[in-house]
Amino acid sequence: MYNIPQEAVTALEVLERNGFEAYLVGGCVRDFLLGRIPNDYDITTNALPDQITEIFSDYHTIPTGIKHGTVTVIIKKFQIEITTYRKDSTYSDNRHPDSVEFTPSLKEDLARRDFSMNGMAMNFNQDITDIYNGREDMKNHIVKCIENPDRRFDEDALRILRALRFASQLDFKIEKNTSDSIHKNAENLKNISAERINAEFEKLIAGKNPYYILKKYEDVIKVFMPEYSYSESILKKNIDSQLIRRSAFFLNIKSVYDIMKRLKYSNKDINDTVKLIEYFNADISSKPALKIILKNIGTELTENLFDFRNACGQDTSHSEKLLDEILKNNAAEIEKRMGEEVKVKHILDIRDFSGHEDAELFTNDYSVILNDSSVSVVAEVIGGIEPSLSFTKSALAAGKSVVTSNKELVATHGTELMELARENGVSYLFEAAVGGGIPLIRPLYRCLAANSIEKIMGILNGTTNYILTKMIEEGQSFDEALSLAQSKGYAERNPAADVEGTDACRKIAILASLALGTYVDCKKISTEGISGIDAADVKYADALGADIKLIGYAEIRGGRAYARVSPMLIKRDNPLACAKGVFNAILLRGDSVGDVMFYGRGAGKLPTASAVLGDVLDICRNKNAAMSWGEEVCGSFMEDSAIKTGAFVRIKDDAKADFIKLYPDAREINAGIDGESGFVIASVSEEELKNINAEKIIRTEENFMSLPA
Repeated sequence: MYNIPQEAVTALEVLERNGFEAYLVGGCVRDFLLGRIPNDYDITTNALPDQITEIFSDYHTIPTGIKHGTVTVIIKKFQIEITTYRKDSTYSDNRHPDSVEFTPSLKEDLARRDFSMNGMAMNFNQDITDIYNGREDMKNHIVKCIENPDRRFDEDALRILRALRFASQLDFKIEKNTSDSIHKNAENLKNISAERINAEFEKLIAGKNPYYILKKYEDVIKVFMPEYSYSESILKKNIDSQLIRRSAFFLNIKSVYDIMKRLKYSNKDINDTVKLIEYFNADISSKPALKIILKNIGTELTENLFDFRNACGQDTSHSEKLLDEILKNNAAEIEKRMGEEVKVKHILDIRDFSGHEDAELFTNDYSVILNDSSVSVVAEVIGGIEPSLSFTKSALAAGKSVVTSNKELVATHGTELMELARENGVSYLFEAAVGGGIPLIRPLYRCLAANSIEKIMGILNGTTNYILTKMIEEGQSFDEALSLAQSKGYAERNPAADVEGTDACRKIAILASLALGTYVDCKKISTEGISGIDAADVKYADALGADIKLIGYAEIRGGRAYARVSPMLIKRDNPLACAKGVFNAILLRGDSVGDVMFYGRGAGKLPTASAVLGDVLDICRNKNAAMSWGEEVCGSFMEDSAIKTGAFVRIKDDAKADFIKLYPDAREINAGIDGESGFVIASVSEEELKNINAEKIIRTEENFMSLPA
């Protein structure tokens, strides 16, 4: 029996209990048969989209691909895509079906899928429907198209790269007819966006056997990378690092920067790859030479450079010793500035690190840390509530300061933990919980303490900002942008906390609590994510000269706070609009200092590590570095009726006349959307917004009506 997550089981049960067929389908069935843990769980059913939404009314649903029959259902934070059986028409753009037709037939639905290994379905009893012999092909290590390969690749040319990717990842061969069709139809890849090609190509070179694929299908690679010329490379070796694999692929190819820019790699990926290749033959034999490299590319990339050269057969052991000596000297400089030695004593991890060079530091027993009197600061980066809460309380009670990046814990239990820290004469700091490496918490609490903070407004989640950037600048759908974010590691497999605004909600709750000096409960904050943003919203925004951002907003008035998280239209001359991709930007307004802007990478291991270490050093410098806010006071949170906002409203034609009667001063916006119009309202209460009969409501920044018509 396969270990299907209970949330997926629940979804199957709900559908069957309501009289519908329901099957797990596609990649999750394939992965079960391969002995893998699936990354996601998709369900296909004969229930129509409206019926899916209705029968899952007790759960949160997202109309992610409603016109193609897909509804996302969230069960206990677990995201499941449920799609109606369908038949696809022609694909004029080698990407999307011109239209879809819902069908009651599972067989017809499976017939539209790409490869036999992905054309299997599993019901609640774990019986497998395998019309196209997927199990047999997998047993024989074969990638094979369902029915006519030419038709499959004409429907979606990206399937060409998917076939190569599967062959590389699984070390399979590609069936002859499928292989012949790949060569024949390779030119269709010119119709596929660079982002989609990038995502598949990265998975290809990360596979078990990219060497065979890159050699046999050189003509395919050259369609999107004409500069490519096959050469022997270290890709034949088992290397975990994707950066090193990518650098190995590009090592002997000219114009790497131009290629990666054309394929829409992130600036970081381009920078890291180009620098590794640039310094591949650099002198690393002496401390002066290494110091120059460290100055130019940093510690982490220098260590990657050693791994890269080792993978290519070079012995870097001497240089690694020199690097260790240099870094120890750096540690000595920190000690000199702090006035005492700062060193790692223990690392708590349930995994086995017996072969690690620092194996003596690892423990799976938390009591070892609690009972070590030489440990004065504990860094908690586990995430979630438990066991983080129990570990943190135990450490504080034992007289040890705690620093954390755990926004959920701070937002829900911060008051209790800061009070416990105060009672025990230690500190509880959380700079890394909001804004990653952006210095934000400390300036708000200390540097701006002489100000009454009136407003906080900012982009607090890099994942959603990346998705919206792709939708606005490249015309991607929400689904496409989310998939790309997941492929690049910007979004989790289950992205609900990001795309539904939960992450931003916790962060604005922390900031509002610090600004007000009184706890603001994140559960009381009105929260709306970006999953409902579509191409029409983007068109209206463009017509207004504005961008859509997910904004965490807090307002402080007379000892009371208001906060919300929602998509917002902001003018392109607003500094917040300049934050693209995974970057965060936060605007604080104080009564004395005016507007203060914070900008930078809001996530990532290095920015987060920088913020955590900053808190550790702050405690070392200042033994009384504690922060605090008071307990929640009844009535400290302002009601929606007290708050006015600007709003953009989409109104169906049949409701337009009634809307104009209510809001005669609203400015109409025509973005060429059939059957509806857009309106901008200068000022409306949050309470009024709930009663507007609208297709969509998106809040706007203040003074939005000053935009030119």
